[in-house]
Amino acid sequence: MEVTLDFATDEQNQRVVSGQVSANVTVNCQRCMQPMEQHLQAEVALGLVWSEEDAPHLNRDLEPWVVADESASLSDMVEDELLLALPYVNYHPVGECSGASHFSTGEVEAEEKPNPFQVLEQLKKKS
Repeated sequence: MEVTLDFATDEQNQRVVSGQVSANVTVNCQRCMQPMEQHLQAEVALGLVWSEEDAPHLNRDLEPWVVADESASLSDMVEDELLLALPYVNYHPVGECSGASHFSTGEVEAEEKPNPFQVLEQLKKKS
């Protein structure tokens, strides 16, 4: 895991945290359910606030980090940023996945089936 954070005060006298967090994590492939390595990377742009009521006063480019009792867990904040960086689904590349032969691409080959209304069409032509 690599964490680079800058703690500062911006022009509006807001306390801000900016930087990057990255880590390699092990997740399960959604096709084969086997473990796989996933690289996560997230940009951090947080504004420290003392309560939820202070959050609307932050700059629009900052997410609120609610710090209660003048203390905060830096490891919890880093964990939250990495969790937000997780993709919705995780797949091995197609050639590397053992479950790749068991999934559908959504393409269906159309078979020529007889039209059940063809008889009605022929009757209509005879009339």
